[in-house]
Parts: sequence; structure tokens; C-alpha cells
Amino acid sequence: MPGSTGPAAAHSEEEFTSPGRPVDATTTTYGTYKTEYDHRPVSSKDEKQLLQQQHSALISQLGPTAQIMLSPKGVANCSTASTREMMVLWILVGSSLFLCIVEVWVSILAHSVALRADGFSVGADTAGYAVNLILEYAKRNTVSSNSRQFYDLLGAILSLGLLFFCTVSIASQSISRIENAGRHHIHYYQHRLYRTRLWMHKDHELAGLAQDNEGSYNHSQQQESTPNFKPVFFVAVLAMLTDIGQIISIRLLLKRNYTSTSATSNGPNANVDAALIHFWADVMRGVCVFVMSLTMWLIHIGPQTAQLIDGLVSLFISFLLACILFGMLVKVYRDHKRRWDKS
Repeated sequence: MPGSTGPAAAHSEEEFTSPGRPVDATTTTYGTYKTEYDHRPVSSKDEKQLLQQQHSALISQLGPTAQIMLSPKGVANCSTASTREMMVLWILVGSSLFLCIVEVWVSILAHSVALRADGFSVGADTAGYAVNLILEYAKRNTVSSNSRQFYDLLGAILSLGLLFFCTVSIASQSISRIENAGRHHIHYYQHRLYRTRLWMHKDHELAGLAQDNEGSYNHSQQQESTPNFKPVFFVAVLAMLTDIGQIISIRLLLKRNYTSTSATSNGPNANVDAALIHFWADVMRGVCVFVMSLTMWLIHIGPQTAQLIDGLVSLFISFLLACILFGMLVKVYRDHKRRWDKS
């Protein structure tokens, strides 16, 4: 009764105002449990455990994408992964742009088609990295998993297209250089045959004139189109040192414990994978140019043979790009086939 102070009243007050006794409880559609207490609230530890249990029960009923995006640890991993991937792309764009300018400029001065082919390839890689970086920023501003997969596929397709264009262009230049070297060989041996016939017919005056023409012809060809492998070698060393720095940076940013969880939370990031395949293709091309330039610099060969070897190395680079292009096609197909099978 109101105003009573007996044991019954004390018992009634203790029954309805004891610690942890809720007056009203409401469960929302999102699983958040909200409780209003009297003047003595429940301990924060119990309330935290209750909220964690209900939050875990809600997440367990959702798909894998929502599980990663809703969990605090998953959000942190996704944000960190996306930031690291964009840092890798920025490193690739900056270093590749620098190497492209240096290699193309030196290849013009050194008359080296192989170095020019590598420079054009690095330029195509730079454009591909820039496209991948733009798509990564677009993916960062979208929430839909379908949009993320679309950006991944678009980045891979654009990378494949750039690589295909670069492969065809380098192969065309290489074949032209080999044909040019073959014509120089034919002209050279025609001059020698003509001079030999003149000497055999005892026409020493015409033979001497033919020998002078042959010498001037060889000198002009050497000045105009014979590659100078010394600057090519130093540029190849610079490219290899830059590649080593990139490998160390990528290794530090993309660790194994990170790559197990993609930034998109939908499996492998095809956009960044395509950029990394471009990078490893750049490394292998740089090794080919380095070995070729070092060998040709140390071995004294004729101008026609130097042109022929330079063209063959350039053609080998285009063949290497074609193999990498095929590997990228297979990888993109397998990744998206795996996603389609899961969905």
C-alpha cells in the first residue's frame, strides 16, 4: 500500500528495482537490444556481452560480403587493403613513367629498337597502371559488390587491350628491323662480291674505288642505324635497380597475411592483379634487354649483325608479351568463372 513501511513494502521495492531488472525491453529489426533501467543500471560488461551476442547472431545470418563489411575487423582490413593497393599503383605509375621517358629518349640516341620496344612497353604499362588506379578510386566510392566486380573486370579488359596493342606494335617494329638488317647484309655482300670480281679481272682502279665505296657505305650505316649498346646497358641497369626497388616496396605493402583478404571482400582483386602481371612482364623484359646489351657491348660484332640481333631481341620481347597476354586471359577467365559458379 502507498505509504507503508513494513517488510512487505521493502520486499516489493527490492523485487522491482533490483540491479539488472529491466522495466522495458525493445528489440529492433536490426538486432539492437535496447533496455531502460531504473536508477541502478546493469553493469556495462553484461550489456556489452549481450550486444555482442546479438550482433554476432545477426551477422551470421548474412552473406560473406556483408559479414566482412559489417564486422569492425573486416572494415579495418578492407580499408587498409584498399589503401595499400592504391599505394602500390601510385608507385608503379611514377616509376614506370620515369623509365618510359628515359628508355625512349636513350633508344633514339643509341639507335636500339630493343630498348625502344621496352620503352614503349613500359609506356603501355604506365597507361594501364593509371587506368587501374582510376578504377580503384571508383571502387572505393561504391558500395555495391556488383559495381566492384564490374570495375575489376573493366580494369582487366583495358589492361589486356593495352598489352595486345603494345605486342602487335613491337612485333611490327621488330620484323621491320630484321628485314632492314637483312637488306644491309645483302648490300654488303654484293659490294664484296663486286670488289672481288674486279680484283680477279685485274681492274685495280675500279676495285679500289669499290673498296672505298664499301668503306663509306659501312661507315654511314654504322653511324645511322647501328645500335650503341653501351648506353643501352646503363639504362638497363637503371631499369633493373628501379624494378628491385619496386619489388621491395610491393613486398612490404602486399604481405601474405594481407593478400588473404582482398580489398573488395569478394575474392581476388582482378584490377590490381592485372597491374601486377604488367609489372612482372616489365621485369622480364628488362632482364632480356640487360643480357642483350651486356653481351653485345662486350663482344665486337659488325653493324649488320648488331642490327639483326637487336631486332631478334625485340621480336622475342613481343613473343614474351604475347605469352603474358595469354596468361592474363586465362587468369581473368578462371577468376570470373569461379565467381559465377559461387553465385
